[in-house]
Amino acid sequence: MLKLKSFIIILLFLFIPVVNAKTILKEDYKTKNFIETLEDEELGKEFSSYSEGSNKITIYLFRGKGCGYCRAFLSFMNSITNEYGKYFNLISFETWYNSKNYELFNRVAYYLDKELPQGVPYIIIGDKVFDGYSGSYDESIKKAIIDLYNTSKDKRFDVFEEIEKNGLITIEELKALYSNQEEEVKEVKNYSNTSTSSEYIDNSSTIMLFIISTVTIMLFDYSLYKKLYLKIEKI
Repeated sequence: MLKLKSFIIILLFLFIPVVNAKTILKEDYKTKNFIETLEDEELGKEFSSYSEGSNKITIYLFRGKGCGYCRAFLSFMNSITNEYGKYFNLISFETWYNSKNYELFNRVAYYLDKELPQGVPYIIIGDKVFDGYSGSYDESIKKAIIDLYNTSKDKRFDVFEEIEKNGLITIEELKALYSNQEEEVKEVKNYSNTSTSSEYIDNSSTIMLFIISTVTIMLFDYSLYKKLYLKIEKI
């Protein structure tokens, strides 16, 4: 009986980390599905037959509420839903007003790109990342959707499933990255200020040299003029 209890306790300890990983990555953050996201951005719902489906691929969107580029992307997705809606679900994380989502955004972006993100929208379709949005991305986005959908389900890349296996950078590492980035910005600013000062010194030296040269020439010319004038007077 004691052995059985010990075995159950060991199993529980093995199982808890898995549950925590799923909770941290999928349940502990504020998300919205495609319809909820459109409503949150007040974009309406033009499609006629869209529904969530377990066999569809998942598009992950990190966005800022009211962001023009995010709204443009969502409007594009809305416009292709009748044709492509059968292929995808969309999950969005609002990052401008939700600090936990913003933290997750940074950690996921660093996991994928080994760089801190530059802004939103940040669109993830399988292993494809679209950092920002413009109309020139439309065909690539459609292709990424179809390519991922046509990949067998057990081989589809899902960033959150990968993160659950491999883990994210810690908050401390994330803060250190931001700290390093700020130091780099300071170095650039200091270099810029130093360059400006050097240029100012160089320019000042040039101007002073020009003034001295001009005065010297004027004095020299005046001396010649005076000598010439005295000679003429003697005549």
